[in-house]
Amino acid sequence: LNENQTWLSKLATRNNMSVHNFGVNSTSVTYDENQTITSIVENIDNYINSIDTTDYIVFLAGHNDANPQLHNGLPINIGTNSDSVNSTFKGALNIIITKLLNKFPTAKILFLTPYNREQNEENYVDAMKEICGLHSIEVFDNYRRSGICFQNQSQRSVYDLNNSYHLNELGQERVSHLYEKLLLNL
Repeated sequence: LNENQTWLSKLATRNNMSVHNFGVNSTSVTYDENQTITSIVENIDNYINSIDTTDYIVFLAGHNDANPQLHNGLPINIGTNSDSVNSTFKGALNIIITKLLNKFPTAKILFLTPYNREQNEENYVDAMKEICGLHSIEVFDNYRRSGICFQNQSQRSVYDLNNSYHLNELGQERVSHLYEKLLLNL
């Protein structure tokens, strides 16, 4: 999709917001030396140091961490709530959240969990909710509450972008209103 077709652009346009979009397809939260994709935890310093201030931070990730095909067939280790290493999902989230809070202590932050794509995301969704709760960060459960389930073939045919587990423009429009309400109520 073009940038103006994404939920982020639609939401920003409706609210006269400027956007710094660091979202990149085929990126994971966690660092795994065997993975074929890059990780957010490895690049978080570059992202946050490229801007001085922000009012809102929206973090949508975790889908690729839950996909064992991107990690030599093995799932990413979820880890424990006290982890501070980049090689576990919870540890990477702790590192990212701490860096975000330190750089932008007054920003309103919203984390968005993975959608229900292949029904292997649930443990990562729950892990994200746990870690965000420990940091008092608002988190929205896309897996259970977005109203879009890629497991349902009828919904997938309406909202999926070319059978890729990514939202098409209609899906982007739908979630843009959902996320807008969440952000404006932070």
